[in-house]
This record gives sequence, structure tokens and C-alpha cells, in this order.
Amino acid sequence: MTTTDSPQTAVNPYASYAGRSLGVPHLGPDPVNVPMVRHWCEAIDDRNPIYLDEHAAAQSVHGGLVAPPTMLQAWIMFGLRPPLRASTPQDELFVELNQAGFTSVVATNCNQTYHRYLRPGDHVSIESKISEVSDMKTTGLGDGHFISSEMLYRVGDELVATMVWRLLKFRPRGGSGGEPPKPGQNVIPDITGIELPPWPAPAPAKVSPFVDDIAAGDELPELVLPLDRTIIMATAIASRDYQEVHHDPGLAVLRGSKDIFMNILSTNGFCGRFVTDWAGPDAVISNVSIRLGVPNYAGDVMTMTGKVTELDPGTGEVTVAVQGANSLGNHVTGTVTLTLPRRAAA
Repeated sequence: MTTTDSPQTAVNPYASYAGRSLGVPHLGPDPVNVPMVRHWCEAIDDRNPIYLDEHAAAQSVHGGLVAPPTMLQAWIMFGLRPPLRASTPQDELFVELNQAGFTSVVATNCNQTYHRYLRPGDHVSIESKISEVSDMKTTGLGDGHFISSEMLYRVGDELVATMVWRLLKFRPRGGSGGEPPKPGQNVIPDITGIELPPWPAPAPAKVSPFVDDIAAGDELPELVLPLDRTIIMATAIASRDYQEVHHDPGLAVLRGSKDIFMNILSTNGFCGRFVTDWAGPDAVISNVSIRLGVPNYAGDVMTMTGKVTELDPGTGEVTVAVQGANSLGNHVTGTVTLTLPRRAAA
């Protein structure tokens, strides 16, 4: 997403929010559990057996069932009807931004580091703070402010993951900026004439490659993902994200989009699936860092490509550069860092 400083604001009225905690740590609604993992895997179409096949998981380096690491945020999302809670600094910031006309929101960056995979029964809590509120920027979506946050995820006292997260609160160039729809306004964009390719039949690796057998420059098998409304909505719900721009076409248009679009949690999930389809069940992802560009709109197709950029034969650590492109350009770019087995240790 291209951004420039906007000349409209000389002093950032929201800078004082930086450094403020988002309240006491809150516990996710449910412990890690197989039904939610199944829902996620079905939506992302992730067939890595370590998530749902007890026998295969026991035979893997994980020694038992684990949750997809990129599913991290789903365990602490409030869901469709959040419980009553005290107002947080982010709530107060969003109220101020809404009142100033920055009524739309989109996630732009996500950097997750996993200290270990989560297992059924783990109950995750999150502690967050706002790290930065940018000066006003001019973007392709409209003028707005980027809000960066830092999150710590724990199971009990154990730090299991961290995340750096970036949102854009913006004044949309099109639409009515989040106004309630008037009669006749909630028109669903017509994509009935668009023919999408069939959903691919995934063939994930049954055995992980040895790091000794790969090299920098190796390319991953291409993954082509048709983006109908069902996939956009199913993946958003699997990540417990009920923002209307991911399921209501009319309201998405009113908020400045041309249709519903994929949420960043789903994009993160597809990046993890894309790499582990190649890396197999004994791969251990330690970091996924992505940046979003153009939206993944319903009716489009995303083609994912990847290349090994770094590897350490001594530790088995591999970095893969990933990219997902659609008809508008690059939807996502980033890296996935993982560890593969070494032949000498087999």
C-alpha cells in the first residue's frame, strides 16, 4: 500500500496514545480445541495431518496434535457479540478517529513469532499496548492514521507467541464512510458473470524435506486460490472476525470497497498453509511476517508463489519469501521462517 505524509495535519492529535496499555490481559473465550482447529483447517483447506490426525501427529516431530500456528489470533478474538468490558485506550482512540471522519479500518501488517505451537487444552491470554499512532498519511484507500500495536500471548505464565500488528483507520475515498445503509443502497455487487477456476485439490507433502536437500533459490509449488464469497466469509468466520466488510457486500461498498475482501488473519493462514504444504508435517514455523497490498476481493483469483531465500544447514532454519498476487497486483508479500529436519540428525 503506497502512503505519503498528508499536508493537512501539522500536529498529530493522537500521538499521546502511543505506549498506552490496552488494559489488563484478557483470557481467550475457550482453550485450544479440536473443533475450532477443524473449522479453521476446512476454511483454509489446510490438510497438514498434525492438526487433526492423532496418529500422524504422534509420529511427527510435534509428538501429538497441535494447532496451526497462524491461527494464533483466533484464540483470543471476542467473536460476534463481545462481552461487556471496560473501555480501553484503543476504544477511546477509535471513537476520536470516528468522530474526525476516519470511520473505516483495514489491517495492513502482521508479524507473528511463535515460541512453541499451541496444543489442545492450552488457554491463551493476551496483553497488548499501542506502540505508535502515525501522522496522517495519504493512501490509496484514503487519508488516515496507522495504528501499531504489540501483543504478548501467554499460556499461564509462559510466553508462547508475540505479534506486531498494524491497522489503518481512514476516511474512505468512496462509499459513505460507514453510514448506515439507506433503502436501496445495500446493493450487492454483481459477480455472477465471473468464471473462477475450480478449487485446487491440495497435495501436501507427506514427508518433510531435509534441509540438506534444498538450496537458496529453490521455488515452492505454485498455489492458485479462487476467491469466491464463500471462501472470503468462511475464512473470516473461522478466524472469529465478524467485521462486516468481510461478509456484507453492500456495507463493504458503503465503507469504500468494491466488494467484501479477505481479512488479514485468513491471508496469514494461507501463507502458513502454502509453505507447510511444501515443508511437510515435521516443519516447525517460528515466524510469519506479512504486509498487505491490494485487497483480495470476491470474484478474483490469488496465485501464491515462494522462494527459499536463506537457510542454515546447521540449525535447519529456512526463510521463504512468499507472495500472493491477484488481478490488481500483489495482495501479500512477506516471509515465513521455519525449521526443517537435518539428514545428519535423522
